[in-house]
Amino acid sequence: MDTKKKSSREKEKENTSSSGDHGDRFGRIAPAAHAENRTPVRKPQAGGNVPVRARTSGRKNGRRSRLQMVVFFVVGLLLLYVTAIYLVVPAVVQGPLAREAGRSLGCRLRLEKFSLSPFTFRFRGEGILLKSPNAAADEKPLLQVAVVSGRIQLLPLLQGLVRVGELRIEQPEVFLSRDESGSYNLPPTLTQFKKGLRNTRLGLDPDILSFQVVDGTFIFDDQLTGNRHRVEHLLYNPDAVGGPQLQAMVNGSPVTLSRGSEDLLQLQLNAVELGRYLTYLPVEKKLPLSLSGRADGTLELSLPNGKTGRRFEIQGVLALQNVHVAAGKDTVQADIPAAKFSFELALPEGRLRIRELVLRQPAFVFAGGSLPVFPAQSALWLKKTDVQRLLIDQGRIALQAGGQTFHVQDLQAS
Repeated sequence: MDTKKKSSREKEKENTSSSGDHGDRFGRIAPAAHAENRTPVRKPQAGGNVPVRARTSGRKNGRRSRLQMVVFFVVGLLLLYVTAIYLVVPAVVQGPLAREAGRSLGCRLRLEKFSLSPFTFRFRGEGILLKSPNAAADEKPLLQVAVVSGRIQLLPLLQGLVRVGELRIEQPEVFLSRDESGSYNLPPTLTQFKKGLRNTRLGLDPDILSFQVVDGTFIFDDQLTGNRHRVEHLLYNPDAVGGPQLQAMVNGSPVTLSRGSEDLLQLQLNAVELGRYLTYLPVEKKLPLSLSGRADGTLELSLPNGKTGRRFEIQGVLALQNVHVAAGKDTVQADIPAAKFSFELALPEGRLRIRELVLRQPAFVFAGGSLPVFPAQSALWLKKTDVQRLLIDQGRIALQAGGQTFHVQDLQAS
């Protein structure tokens, strides 16, 4: 019995040893038919521990999922920001902001379209209309602008300040009128534009760093004097490289403004109609005086300076053509084919200094045998006039008195 048991054990041992390595503890467990699919297990070294395999795939998946969440969150915020800039901001500007700004200015303000770039902070507004609160439907607006564009600075905006640069106003139309009583069509609050915006509930206080006006139109209907002035094709850039730049057609005459030196502006005039501006001279409004003719020349505007005590002064050199002056009820008339007029005018005192007045071939007519009587206030203004040099070349004088006319030919006076 013992021999049989021993032989059976030996056979079983031989079969087991033939199916796998003696050192593999798991070789007896796996079937022999799947031995090629088994993962070999490293044998433990003598006196050492079994090494633990690192689980790197789970950590990488965790990091990847967190990174994806961060990316999705940033992209979501960016989409929300862009949507707010493109949809919410225009609705706020065209709606409550425009109504609040118009209310503070005492006018009705309408903005047809507004857009803002979320990355460059450049804005563009179209169809701006400003009308008086009691204006009729067919009444002309005070201000109408086709396009306004510019750039808002980001850093001051984060501090609650609105600073606008590169402001460009395209095709503005301004309509100003004055009735016979001397009242203008401007609401009182509109004369204090920035103060009105600052007093709004929104607390706007815009700071305009640079701006320019392109193709502007200004219409002034002066019913008090019976004149209507029109300024067209206005181009104004105060921040030009060579100094302030202004070009316009004023009542059909081209006008150019340039900077001569510090606090000095040069205004170039061409074919200016004198009769349109007689009523704006610092003389009595009811002065019986009419004037016609054309003027070409240059005006230098000396701007006031508080540090140097400089006042506002106008210095001009004008070439006059076909000038006709009538005073009183045509009792005094003067026809001047050509003249040169150099002067200095200090405002607001109204002091006039005529540096040189040259009259070429003037013709004077005195009717009624007496000179016209000027109002007292006009006489006071004439006392402020200082004539340094007067030259009459080949003048003629006709004096009508008692049904007779006396002539003086080839008058030379200096």
